[in-house]
Amino acid sequence: MSTYTAVKTWFSPTGGTKKAVDIFCDGLGLPVKEIDFTVMGNREKTEEFTHKELFIASVPVYAGRIPPIENLYKNVKGNNTPCIIVACYGNRHYDDTIAQLKNILDERGFICIGAIACIIPHIYSDKLGKGRPNDKDEEIIKAFAEKINGKLESGELSEISVPGNPMPEPKPVKMIKTWIEGLCNFCGLCAESCPVGAINRETMFIDNNVCINCMRCSKVCPREARSFEAEHIKLKLEQNFLKPREIECFL
Repeated sequence: MSTYTAVKTWFSPTGGTKKAVDIFCDGLGLPVKEIDFTVMGNREKTEEFTHKELFIASVPVYAGRIPPIENLYKNVKGNNTPCIIVACYGNRHYDDTIAQLKNILDERGFICIGAIACIIPHIYSDKLGKGRPNDKDEEIIKAFAEKINGKLESGELSEISVPGNPMPEPKPVKMIKTWIEGLCNFCGLCAESCPVGAINRETMFIDNNVCINCMRCSKVCPREARSFEAEHIKLKLEQNFLKPREIECFL
């Protein structure tokens, strides 16, 4: 039986990534400590981890990259701490995400012993990744978790190789954001929930230089006063990427 404690961390503005990493941790069967990196204050804290903890870094894929947040996973420090990467994407491709996040964690004292690319609903299309992770996905994710547990028990904590560019160029996505003032009751939930603090609590305006287009504000708004116009992206995705992709595991 493994003596490790799992440290489950996630950045999940709309919940898909959190669902996938929850399944993975259920399959591990280890004691779990949780840190929600969707919360800006949690990302700003300096956290250090030991070689007897399993650090799990889970992120959504944004245009083939990790979310464009400067301090995402940059205030954590490992001490030869084994880690797992859970990259979640909306059925197009994860591209450089795993390699990029692995590079960040390598530099911070972690040893990446496994990674998994999971499919979740795409935030710009209700067709791509619909219903994922499904029952079959759950079986695959939990089987992967069992293999990771086997690695921990055997002590064979070898570093894995992953595809992709570890230092990709930024790939900004342009979107039109809509706020309907007549529907808004100024409850402030969107501003409080924004992972990057892009919404002014007084004016409700979005700072486009800070916003990462994660769509959390539109998801949490109880009056549907916020929305994103991404029809051009949606059409391109649905024309080319409707065929369901399979989960990929790296061990």
